[in-house]
Amino acid sequence: MADVTDRCGQSPLKEPAYLNDKQQLVLVCQLPSIISTVSNSNPSQPRLQRCVSSSNLGWELCPHHSIHMPSSIPPRHLNTRLIQSHLFRIPKTCCQHRFCATNTQPTQAPSTRPTMSLSISKNPAPWRKLLESHLEQTKSYDFTIATVGYDSKGNPVPRVRTCGFRGFFPELELHPSGQEDMDQQVEGGGNPGLFESDILTFTTDVRMEKLDQLESTGNYIEAMFWLKEVMVQWRIKGKAYSIGSPDPESGSEFGLRPELFEALRVKENYRGGSSGDANKWTWEKAITKYFANHSPVMRGSFRNPPPGQPRSQLPSNADLRLGQKVTNLQDPIARENFRVVLILPEEVESLDLTDLDDVRRRKWTLGPDGKWEEIEIWP
Repeated sequence: MADVTDRCGQSPLKEPAYLNDKQQLVLVCQLPSIISTVSNSNPSQPRLQRCVSSSNLGWELCPHHSIHMPSSIPPRHLNTRLIQSHLFRIPKTCCQHRFCATNTQPTQAPSTRPTMSLSISKNPAPWRKLLESHLEQTKSYDFTIATVGYDSKGNPVPRVRTCGFRGFFPELELHPSGQEDMDQQVEGGGNPGLFESDILTFTTDVRMEKLDQLESTGNYIEAMFWLKEVMVQWRIKGKAYSIGSPDPESGSEFGLRPELFEALRVKENYRGGSSGDANKWTWEKAITKYFANHSPVMRGSFRNPPPGQPRSQLPSNADLRLGQKVTNLQDPIARENFRVVLILPEEVESLDLTDLDDVRRRKWTLGPDGKWEEIEIWP
């Protein structure tokens, strides 16, 4: 295969994996169609030591490249996506050797893009305009995100946090200073305003626990707005995926972006300059716009020491410290940690408390045909 280098190489990669003359699968960039399993010999620190291809053929990883998973996650809760997410986060410079696995049943290394099954609708969601009208009447766009984590004994525990709602992907309206940075640093000042969707967004640091928690439970999520000004509560259930990897073709985003793109639609009132605007739209510009929406101080937070680590434990990388300001939208350290999380709604509820004598509750459910079903239910 042409243009294949080892994992420590800097050359662009055209193939994610290949078989060497010893019938070893060399994972040049980690391949999502290779499903990972773990050894539970040490429950406190399970070790990735075996991969299974999409055709159920075995691959044994060499011991040098065994991967230690977080001890906070019990082995019984590990799944393919969670294991892959940690496999993908190994720096390309982690060692001087190729990442090899011996094929127990020689075959051609799979090289097709994996497919995913996302619940999406190409038509505007019937609940969206109502939610937007309520948001326009509120002071804060914060909402609560719920995931499932695990305690020290491996028991599932609910985890909630408040996040800043960043609008519907990719329709982010930048503040003037953010747009100025885009105009100066990004070709064309960003993407044409061609697409819209019903995908809710927030941003996060990839080093925080919420992404691992999402991946360990099949990416299921619930978000809640309490909009006091209009006395309405909104709950959104669905699946959440993160984008923004510096190397999306070899990471957990491999195969995800094309599926997500299917959830985008052209705006009805779009008055673009040319029919080729769709070809000018890129994921990189879309993600950079979300990064630009943060102030320089908030961008600098993605260069902080690892979240959750003891403050007495100084980071090995001296570039990781508090109080930094980032003006470069392509800052390599900050962008390596920055992620945009996309929530694909599958069930939406509104609870209207404006009239306590007649509280109204409505639920919209996305069907397998991509159509939303609306019913009114008792509060």
